[in-house]
Amino acid sequence: MEENDMEWVLRVNLFGTLDTVRAYVERVRETKTSGYVMFTGSENSIGLPPFLRRAGLGFYGMTKHAVLHMADTLRHELVVDDIGVSVLLPGRVATEIGKSGRKRPDHLGGAAQPQRRDASMIEPGATIQPEISADAAARIALDGLRAGRFMIPTHSHLVEFAQARLDELIEANRATRFEPGT
Repeated sequence: MEENDMEWVLRVNLFGTLDTVRAYVERVRETKTSGYVMFTGSENSIGLPPFLRRAGLGFYGMTKHAVLHMADTLRHELVVDDIGVSVLLPGRVATEIGKSGRKRPDHLGGAAQPQRRDASMIEPGATIQPEISADAAARIALDGLRAGRFMIPTHSHLVEFAQARLDELIEANRATRFEPGT
């Protein structure tokens, strides 16, 4: 990625999220009421989708990992303010995200044309996960909020990403044979 592209993604995904949450939390504290905030992460917050491994989305994924960590930290810190926290972890959703670069400011290179992904960027043998409507994603988000869930995935394959990561960690731990005090 070009530096301007990285800064744009960082400003939107991380600093935009942080600024929004900061303003919201300040308002809830001022009014001495309770509240709830839902972050928007991504399937990339949990792991790299196999079909996207060659799509050049590493920096995007890094920022979405950071959003998950931010939400996880704040769900513990904001308990004292009676503010609940959830993070939506959408997979493929039918939105206009591919056109978001048209709003990039001039100092970061100005409007960018939507990038077209060709078949060569898809990992051979990988299954492209189904896309859901924005309405379906919203229903899933609201159901998760009503249930008080911290993580709200829109697609079941996120469990596979998490399990693969956990399996790697378990194997690494076995191989390390770490013992406290040694």
